[in-house]
Amino acid sequence: THTDLQGCVLVVIAVVLALIVQVPGHFPDPDSFYHAGMADLARHGQFPPRFPWLDITTLRGQYADLHLLYHLTLVPFTSAFGMMAGIRIATITSIGLLTLACFIMLRALKVRGAFAFTLLLVGSASFFFRVNLAKSQGFAFIVLFLGLLALFRRSRTGLFLAAVFAVWMSNHWPVLGLAVLMYAGMHVGTTILGAPRQWRAIL
Repeated sequence: THTDLQGCVLVVIAVVLALIVQVPGHFPDPDSFYHAGMADLARHGQFPPRFPWLDITTLRGQYADLHLLYHLTLVPFTSAFGMMAGIRIATITSIGLLTLACFIMLRALKVRGAFAFTLLLVGSASFFFRVNLAKSQGFAFIVLFLGLLALFRRSRTGLFLAAVFAVWMSNHWPVLGLAVLMYAGMHVGTTILGAPRQWRAIL
């Protein structure tokens, strides 16, 4: 259908742009090496409770992997393509999927110009640079978009699952929580202003 074709075009554009960015073969952010290394440890079933590589910091004695789900997501890519190539391919994959997730969310919410808005997002230099850093942002945005869709559709199960994935995916999970609070606040405000005597509808 026409919508499917638009989704495919957006994914192709996003993937091609991501390939162009990833071709030079270097990481502009050193955190990418950390994520690749943690994914390699996870591939071998190692989940260190301490981080001895930073022996003069507090992480030497206590360490928590705040991106555990992201590192587990990287495992199939690093296993198939190696650490460095694997994390690049995973990043490109996440960009294609987040573009599709954004388009699906906008279409599901019947937003006019969903194709143009999604293309505008992909064409944003700052945004595209950030999601190409071989970090957890790409997959975190996928969870965020699906979580927002569940929120607007008032799917408690979907929102709960999105919250769980967001917490285990990266430390960007407060963004989804903030969106829920803002949505709840707007709902409360419009209910009170629209029908002051029907405040029980808020529940």
